[in-house]
Formats: sequence, structure tokens, C-alpha cells
Amino acid sequence: MPVSRLRFSVFELDTDVPELRRNGRRVHLQEMPLRVLQMVLERPNELVPREAFFARLWPQDETGILDDNLNTAVRKLRLALNDSAHHPHFIETVPKRGYRFIGSLIDETPEAVAAPPIPQPPKRRLHILVAAAAMLAIAILGVWIQSHKTSPDPSPAATTVGRSLAVLPFLNASGRPDDEYFSDGLTQEVMDRLCRVDGLRVVSRASAFALKGKNLAANEIGRMLGVESFVEGSVRRDGDRLRISAHLVNAHDGYQLWAETYDRHLDDVFAIQEEIALAIADTLTGQLLGKRDAITPVAPVINPLAYDHYLKGRFNWHRRTQESLRTAATHFEQAVELAPKYAPAWAGLADAYAVLGFYDFLPPGEAFPKAESAARRALEIDPQNASAEATMGYAALYYEWNISKAETRFRRAIALDPNSTKAHQWYGNLLTAAGRFEAAEHEMRRAQQLEPLSVIASAALGWTLYYAGRHEDALEQYRITLALDPNFELAHLWSGWALEALGRYDEALNMLQDAAKRSNGSGISLASLARVRALRGERTEAELILTQLQSSKGYVPAYEIGKAWFALGANDEAERWLQRAFEQRSHSLVFLRVDPQLAKHRQEPAFVRVAARMGS
Repeated sequence: MPVSRLRFSVFELDTDVPELRRNGRRVHLQEMPLRVLQMVLERPNELVPREAFFARLWPQDETGILDDNLNTAVRKLRLALNDSAHHPHFIETVPKRGYRFIGSLIDETPEAVAAPPIPQPPKRRLHILVAAAAMLAIAILGVWIQSHKTSPDPSPAATTVGRSLAVLPFLNASGRPDDEYFSDGLTQEVMDRLCRVDGLRVVSRASAFALKGKNLAANEIGRMLGVESFVEGSVRRDGDRLRISAHLVNAHDGYQLWAETYDRHLDDVFAIQEEIALAIADTLTGQLLGKRDAITPVAPVINPLAYDHYLKGRFNWHRRTQESLRTAATHFEQAVELAPKYAPAWAGLADAYAVLGFYDFLPPGEAFPKAESAARRALEIDPQNASAEATMGYAALYYEWNISKAETRFRRAIALDPNSTKAHQWYGNLLTAAGRFEAAEHEMRRAQQLEPLSVIASAALGWTLYYAGRHEDALEQYRITLALDPNFELAHLWSGWALEALGRYDEALNMLQDAAKRSNGSGISLASLARVRALRGERTEAELILTQLQSSKGYVPAYEIGKAWFALGANDEAERWLQRAFEQRSHSLVFLRVDPQLAKHRQEPAFVRVAARMGS
């Protein structure tokens, strides 16, 4: 009998439905990509010729565009599998001949060994949907702990627990929503300490926090996150007193392996984090780790109020809105004032200003020098701080426009922490600016593998695909991002750009209007809206938007305004604003040579003069 379920890695294809699942959750995929996948899985490690796809999938087609049909289906399949044409893990292209599945099928039945005849595909057509389930694969971040001494009489449950776990967001039990930052921050700190245990794989923050507030059974959590165990708990804060409850749970059967409650003074928060991490690690490994520095250096003595500001800063930074980023910067500044030798707070301050500059929420001349200064201070305190090293590269790229210097910094950050999502993503930004799109995609996919549920990592991959001219693929990736978080502002903005590049101006207009509304009329969204109005032939409306934007008090994104004037055919005005962008030291100018919105203007004198001034 033909095998109806074909499994590989974390995926399972049910050919009866047909349906693709990832860690047990459905991946919404169109019919043709599903049928392409079925064909290559039925002949693993064998070349499936292009003619075989044509004969089976489009037997009556006489349009002469079969190559495009097949190429599109394969691209969508790769997006769903988070695979790459240039660095494939599953689907290999044999140029001009066909495709080959190069992964490993998981054999569950004797029948799975022999390749069955290719059955006729079902005629049922799936609707086009992209959901967050497509992002639920967890990249293996560590290796199994090698042989170690077990305890004399371990419990049966303890012996079955693997060395992979998630730290779920601790419940805020204080009854005050304003204390959410503290419970989230404590979760992150415990997670960071456990990440330092050699051989222990800890699920990333983005993936663990994606389950926040969801009431799921233990086995569902284990299946979705790909872990053998997880930590859950609660935090009750009352003035300067803390009550923290933590539990370690076997994800297979819900058996509670360890539990503890801590009643402490707020001054003890670092010691509590370390104590929880040690207890969990001891349970998982079946032996005492001995010294506390097996997990973390001696906990610094930090002013509790400074640490409180640090947690508030990180809480707001992860939200990535203009208001939250400004709030984050304020809290980090208060943290470093109270604890000037606390490197994580300096690194956080650097992050806040770096992103405020990239999003055009602050003038480059204010944002990036502050980011660099804070990062430099963090590195003076802790020379091994990968986050601060990456921010130094960020400032070198976006403010100095020095690609060589920035690349050195990003490479060092990755060497310090190979699992830094931020470092891989920001290095991908640099490679995009340099026009090295294949390498850029590789870095972006690495970032996404490290944090499969991170909205910024997902959107950044689409951003690189957009600059590489793969606008359909970029738009598909933004849809995945918006399935993860429908309110993520950048995905709306960048979707509008991709739709514009595809000539779908009506859809682009709607998307950019939404982006402008969600961002409370940010300069970049309004300039983008004016540009699309111009491309639609709505000159009066476009000029009105630009006039209002240009008369705004304070900083306006001159680079984006210049591109809008180009769309209006006003090249002199466009050049004036691009020259102003140069004076502003706009971060966007580093993308001048690869920006798709300027592709039609690169031979025009106005563009050439600005490019010459950039030295490019």
C-alpha cells in the first residue's frame, strides 16, 4: 500500500488530505506546492525531472508558461519549509533538469522503506492561507550533554527527561498589569542563565513567549516547542518583597519533576534567578554541577531600582513601537545612572538608540552616536558582550556608512555568540546593502532558525528578499510575519513596498494607509504613501502629503521624501532632498545602490551626483 504519511525533520505530509504539518501543527500551503512536495518525497534522493512535474500537475496546460508555474510552486514550498535555493536542506535544484529531495525520511512502517508508485493527486484545492504554524520549527542550538554520572537513585520520570527545555513566561501574580515587565524580565534572566549550561538546549525567547497566556496541555507545549521539559511559574511582587514559584515539568506526561517557592527581598533577585537555574540544571543532568559559575559568573550587586529600570527597558524594547522604544531608552538611561558598571543596561541603551535611528524615529545624528557611545561603554565593562559588539557594527554601517568596519564588528559579535539572532540579522542587513544577496539570505534564515517565532527576524528575511528583487517571495514572507503578529508596523510598511514593486498600486495604497495609521503618521509611512499616490497619477494628493510632511517640526526622513519626488518626476526636488539626507547622515543612504525604488533613476544626473558624493 502507498504510504499516506511521509515524515522528515519536524514535518509530516499527509497525502490523503493533502496537508503539511510542522511539529503537529498545520502549515497552510497551496495545492501545487503540496503536490510538488509529494512527488519529491515519493522518490527521496532521486531526481524528479521537470517533465514529470509538467505531465502530472498540468497535463492539459497549453499556455507555454509551465516553467514559471513550477518555479513559483517550488519557491512557495521553500518558504513554507524555511529552505533556501542556494543552501538547501530539503529541496535541491538540478539546473534545467528538475528537483531532488535531499533530506532524510523518517521510517515508521516497513512499507515506508520501498518507494511506492506515484498515486494520482487529489483534486481538492486548498485556499491560500499563511499561518504562524509555518514558523514553529525550533533550530537545534546546542548538543546533547555527553556522558555524565547519574544520581544513585533517580526517579523514573527524571531519567526520561531530555536536555532540551523551554522557559515559559512567568505569570504575573501581583494583580497589577504594570508589573508585567518584571515577570517577563525574570523569565528572560532565568532563560539566559540556563543557556550557559554546556550541552543544554534552551528554546529562544520569541518562541517561548509566543505561548504566553495560552492554556495548553504539557504534551502540546512539548510538541509545539520541540522540548522534553519546560519551566513555568509565577511572580508576586509586593513592595520590595518577592514570592516566586517555579516548576519543572516533563512535557511528555505532565509529571512535575521539581518545584520550589522563594520568599525573598528584592535585593536577592539575582541570587534567586541563579538558584532556580541551578536546580533545574541539576534535575535535568541528574548530577550536581558543583560551582555556581558553571552557569554564570558571580552575580553582580545591582541597585534594585536600577535593575527594575533595566527590566522595564527590555520589556519596552521588545515591543518595537516608537513610543515603547523611547520609553525603553528612558529606563535604560535611569538604569545606567543608578548602576554605571552594569554592562547589560548599557547594551540595552545601545539597542534602544540603534533601533530608534533605523526606524527613523530619531535623527541619525542623535540616535547612532548615542548607540555607539553606550555600546562602547558596555564593552569597556564586559569585552565579551556580543550584543554591544553588534551595535558597534550597526552604528558603523548606518552612521559611518563603513561596510568594511561594520562587517568586522558583526563577525566578532557572531564569534562571541554564534546563536545571537540580532547579530546574524544585522549582518544580513549589511550584506543586503552590499548587494551580496545570497549571503544575506543565509544570515537572515539563520536568524529565523534561531528564533522561529520572532516577528522582526521573519520580517527581516522578507526585507532582504525584497531588495534582491524577489518581490513575490518577500510579500509571502510578510504575510507569514503578519500571521505571527497582525499589528507589527514594519510588516505593513514593507508589504506596501513589495506591492508597489509588483505594480499593484491599489493594494499598496491600502497597505500603506494602514501602516500610516498604525504608526500614528510616521514620516517614513507618509513619504511612502505619497510615493504610491504619485505612481497612481494622483499628483495633487501626493504633493499635499509631502508639503505637510516637509513642514513638520523636527526630523523628517529626507531620503524617503526624495524618493517620493522622484516618483513625481521632480528630479531637482528629489536631488535636493537626497542631498539633505546626506547632510542628515541618513542610515538609508547605505542602500542607495540596491534600493528597488530607485532602480529606474540610477542613470539620471540627480541620482549620479548623490551617489558620487556617497563615494559609491
